[in-house]
Amino acid sequence: MSNLILPIPRGVGWDVKKTPNFSTIVQRAKSGRAVFSPNYVNPLWDFELSWAYLYDTVKTTGTPTGGSTTGSTAGGSYPATTYYVQTTWVTTSGESIASTEQTQAVAASHLLTVAPTSAAPSGVIGFNVYVGLWSGGEILQNASPVPAANTWTMPATGLVSNPINLSRYTPFDVTPPLGISGLQKLMGFFMARQGGYDSFLFGDPNDNYASAAPLGTGDGTTTAFQLSRIYGTAQETIQNPMHVAVFVNGTQQASGYSLGTLGTSQGGVVTFTSAPTSGAVLTASFSFLFRVRFAEDNEEFSEFMWQLWNLKKMGLQSLKL
Repeated sequence: MSNLILPIPRGVGWDVKKTPNFSTIVQRAKSGRAVFSPNYVNPLWDFELSWAYLYDTVKTTGTPTGGSTTGSTAGGSYPATTYYVQTTWVTTSGESIASTEQTQAVAASHLLTVAPTSAAPSGVIGFNVYVGLWSGGEILQNASPVPAANTWTMPATGLVSNPINLSRYTPFDVTPPLGISGLQKLMGFFMARQGGYDSFLFGDPNDNYASAAPLGTGDGTTTAFQLSRIYGTAQETIQNPMHVAVFVNGTQQASGYSLGTLGTSQGGVVTFTSAPTSGAVLTASFSFLFRVRFAEDNEEFSEFMWQLWNLKKMGLQSLKL
């Protein structure tokens, strides 16, 4: 099981298909009367992506940034968080290989700041910032290069967690460049998962955030509460949250609770150090990802032009832990 995020190289196309699936058991009596029973409460999702083009040429150039100077500044309303950071230089010819992954612990109600450690080499027009909440989970955060002399500050709205939308508006891949082509990145990710064998994480471009979602009501005894989101009139359990902010009676809690381990059935469980008082209204705001596997054990990549490939269909199936 992997907590890596599906890389989204340049060239991802419209449209992105999404299908909620349920399973219902039907039992019929001799009279013809039917009894229906659901197999599961939460939907299992099918996603379908395509790539109109994938470069089979390396788009990295120059030397890495040599690391990042990370810190924080007051702002936002997020709890204390440890971020994983990488940066790259950007020139008119392309982007450098990403710097070594670094971590930065940021206090509650503070925002992450990032700048390259070394001075910009000749020809550099700016830098890109990749940030994640776990090792290997970094995603591009800026739609255009940050000027080399500036410091990037995380928006008060939080990290980018919808990589497909971002990839349509930038000339860069949304995961850190590794010195390999977009084709190799995507095909290599598929091969490393051994087709449908290994699970991973996927960010839906239009469905990735819940605001003030109901978490539960305190009874003076219970300490563990399951995250869920409301979609229309439906409620769905969330197991892969990001950037969780917890509120008790409308007041954000900077501490006094912990989150379950990502990649386990407890990944979306909020556990309070002390049980909330009876009648306390508990809510949470958070981004989330879907845990998925490849729907097939094979994918057909086609070269339609020299060093340009396409992938007409990539199917993903969600799963619960």
